[in-house]
Amino acid sequence: MDSTQAIVKLWRSCLPHGSLPSDEGSLSMVILKGVLEKELSGRLHELHFGTVDEMLMELMQPDIRGRVTFLQYWQGMEIIL
Repeated sequence: MDSTQAIVKLWRSCLPHGSLPSDEGSLSMVILKGVLEKELSGRLHELHFGTVDEMLMELMQPDIRGRVTFLQYWQGMEIIL
């Protein structure tokens, strides 16, 4: 699987089965954190982060409501991958 497919697959895994992102095309940081903790917890040190929260705040820059748009997610995941 190439990196584009991996990024899209991970985004989709953050969505509840059969649903779509919110109307503004964003995901809750809580949901994203839960998925990324499972996927990336072993790589945090390699990525120079202490926690998934720290990584999310720096790389995906959620809005004040704690939501991440697909573009923010994509840009953050490009750095991670």
